[in-house]
Amino acid sequence: MEELLKEIQNNPKGKAILFFIFYAFFFLIIVCVLLFGKRDYTRASDYERGNATIYSSKTLLENNYSFTYSITLDDKVYYYEGMKRDNYESFQYLGKNYYRDGNDFYVEDGTWFKCENPYLYSEFLDTKNIDKLINLASYLSKTSYESGKMTYNYLLSTNTINKEFYNMVSDFLEEPNQIVVSTDEEKHINQVLFLLDSYCSLNKTCIKNLKIDIQFDQIGKIEKIDKPIIYNSDD
Repeated sequence: MEELLKEIQNNPKGKAILFFIFYAFFFLIIVCVLLFGKRDYTRASDYERGNATIYSSKTLLENNYSFTYSITLDDKVYYYEGMKRDNYESFQYLGKNYYRDGNDFYVEDGTWFKCENPYLYSEFLDTKNIDKLINLASYLSKTSYESGKMTYNYLLSTNTINKEFYNMVSDFLEEPNQIVVSTDEEKHINQVLFLLDSYCSLNKTCIKNLKIDIQFDQIGKIEKIDKPIIYNSDD
């Protein structure tokens, strides 16, 4: 290498050659930095595959937990509280008791009767859908806390949501929606916050804002949900 450098320096055009070699390496380094720098802005699924210990989707996929759903639509808050085990739920909404068996909902009004699904934006409350949306989103950043808790921030376009939920092809130019995922000390998801102003505005389901705050507790500890005596059940 030293002999080669000496030959280049003794060459009348040696300085020009060294100049171009230097800048070739300089631009190569810049290109590498730009390419690898883009890896910080990636899909959630790629981020998890890169480090499977980041957090566990157990909360979402096992369907065993107590929950609160707080849905803010155009500044009006709708609040649900209950517990879930497998396909069964028991919850309260607007002062009434509800029971869910799969896709069937029942409300207590003196006696138990079958009713319509009382959940607003229920597609965002389904745990399988939540897991899908997180993995379709683009990872943005994370915040660590001394307690071991973490929050992960993602961006998600309305076009992606429309395609996933409704098989609808849209081409909105927009400011993306946000997902904030929080985990406990054991890296289990205990909160998912959807900030969906863009989604609801572009799809004309709200006037100005939509926020869905989902919180999980008692993960894996719900032993049984009792089925009420339902007046108009076919059972």
